[in-house]
Amino acid sequence: MKQANFKTRYDAGVIAIHRNNQRIKSRVGDIVLKTGDTLLLLADNAFIDKHKYSSDFYVVTDVAPPENLNQDMRKGWVSLIALISMILAVTLGLFSMLEAMLVLVVLLIAFKFITHK
Repeated sequence: MKQANFKTRYDAGVIAIHRNNQRIKSRVGDIVLKTGDTLLLLADNAFIDKHKYSSDFYVVTDVAPPENLNQDMRKGWVSLIALISMILAVTLGLFSMLEAMLVLVVLLIAFKFITHK
């Protein structure tokens, strides 16, 4: 991988390599690629446009955050404060961890911060 200058040539970083349905656990830069290897890449959106018709890659799917994650930031802050409050309640011995998590989940569902689906 290092000799091929993969990152420079394709403007993408290799996160993991799988061969025969097994992850290769050595350093990515030291791995010699073989036919059939599957690469997990970290790349920007332009990568797909550049390489979707290339014979070098079979682009299976792009990964983008779901649209529903781009919601009101207040919900995120309230959820974070609720999580910290839960940890504090457990630390002070007011609730057990299970009780505190159940209360938090019920409250988050009741106020429609999360759904039960």
